Amino acid sequence: MELFDIAVRVAELGLVVYENYDEQEIQIARPASLQGSLFRGWTEDQLSAIGTTLLTINAPSAKVTMRGKGRKAKYLVNISMSAAPGPGPEWFNEEFKDTQAVFEAIKECYFSDRIDSSNASLEIWFGR
Repeated sequence: MELFDIAVRVAELGLVVYENYDEQEIQIARPASLQGSLFRGWTEDQLSAIGTTLLTINAPSAKVTMRGKGRKAKYLVNISMSAAPGPGPEWFNEEFKDTQAVFEAIKECYFSDRIDSSNASLEIWFGR
């Protein structure tokens, strides 16, 4: 399963996916109409752009970036918000070798309890 396969499986969950093949990445957003995990500090729906599409989201967006090819490929999954001056709050940032693990991480972050709401980044942004 490559990035395209991850994108298809994630879209089947109801998440919105934008594939950027030039950058070897996909962007993922959870539309406001789809309920799931609560993200610390995320208090209301927001208008966001994913690719060339505007949509209302109820959670921070994720980015999956593929590094390397074949058996040496690794996938970085990052769920964070940009901020100036940065960096902004980061809910999740892990690297995986297995695409099934990438899919499971995304599913668990958006629909279960995989997010560490007490991580240092969130403590800085949202207090203790």
